[in-house]
Amino acid sequence: MDLVEQLYEKINNTIPEIKGKVFIPLSGGLDSRVMAGIINNRQPIDLSYVHFKVGSDTRHVSYSTQIADELDIKKYYVIPIYQHEIDYDFNHVSNLPKTESYTAFKKLSDIVNLKEYTLIMPHGMEYMTGIHITQFDLFYSNKNKKIDDWYLNIWRPIETKWVEFYKSFFKDIITTWQDDLVNYCLNLPLKYRCNQRLYRQMIIRYFPKLASIPRDTMNFRIDQGEFKYTLNRLRYSICKLWS
Repeated sequence: MDLVEQLYEKINNTIPEIKGKVFIPLSGGLDSRVMAGIINNRQPIDLSYVHFKVGSDTRHVSYSTQIADELDIKKYYVIPIYQHEIDYDFNHVSNLPKTESYTAFKKLSDIVNLKEYTLIMPHGMEYMTGIHITQFDLFYSNKNKKIDDWYLNIWRPIETKWVEFYKSFFKDIITTWQDDLVNYCLNLPLKYRCNQRLYRQMIIRYFPKLASIPRDTMNFRIDQGEFKYTLNRLRYSICKLWS
């Protein structure tokens, strides 16, 4: 079994068999399309959605819509939310991390009874498999403790808080950052984590049609070669700095 297959099996085994309705937040990024692909191989996805804010944080809904169409997701919602709504909710709801998710779920709950659904939380794999690890990291270090410490000490505690308030909406919550999977990803050789190399290879092998859809907020495809993918990420970063 090679590393690509190992990673897929680790992620696949993290998600138990689920009876009933399944909900997946479909952002259009790598994590959400992997979780959607895995679940869709087992049973039809009852509900998925993408939300977006106006301004610079607007999500690229078109990528998520292409994924939903490819997986034949019947119930798919786009929830527009605005900064004044987020600010209002933050000021009137206690013990809540400041996130647009609460506002989006609250608006979605007016349309769908979310208590009937099990939520699949797909966040974290991109970070652990090297979303912030670049070619430059390969030059000065065999281990990238910076990203590992950031994920474990800063990001993961925030994710834990998110789970607490998601409980008010959903019947059950399944997360992908279980200890066994987290430790496996953080111990992968850096060369396979740079630019999510191993993660992208897994998506290309197991979900080729989803890999051909551009990334959320990026206009290039996951299934491009290493050099082209790295070059396009660099172009994207430069354009973002100058925008």
